[in-house]
Amino acid sequence: MNKQKSITAAKLLIAVFLVVLVLMLAAAPMVTRWYVQLRGVSAGVQTTILLCWYLCTVPAALALWRLWRILSRIGEGEPFDRRNVRDMITVSWCALACTVICGAGVFGYAPFILVVMAMLFLFIIVRVTAACFRAAADLAEENSLTI
Repeated sequence: MNKQKSITAAKLLIAVFLVVLVLMLAAAPMVTRWYVQLRGVSAGVQTTILLCWYLCTVPAALALWRLWRILSRIGEGEPFDRRNVRDMITVSWCALACTVICGAGVFGYAPFILVVMAMLFLFIIVRVTAACFRAAADLAEENSLTI
């Protein structure tokens, strides 16, 4: 029962993130314009932020979808399924894509270095987790073959 609550809560958070992602697609120009005026930085910064934002929404949406699938399989009692490993690897590549996109954005807006570091850290964490899940899937497969 607790497992289902955790999965439901995580899926709810994914849905919230997806809604925010979609809302920000529409609101990003207004939000960045406000930010640029508030901080007193050049209009080129707004362009850099918008470009990085829009380019990162595709890998972010893909990562959210893959995370949803992983949670669904875990809820079905298949945590160490090889498909979960593939989905985790996809999530890690999404983090790396945002790392590269924001890495290029550092030249137009230096604080993106913080996003780069966070996304690179996320890439590493998800890769290590995927390796653990792969090892567990190997063990589960080996155990199912043992009579």
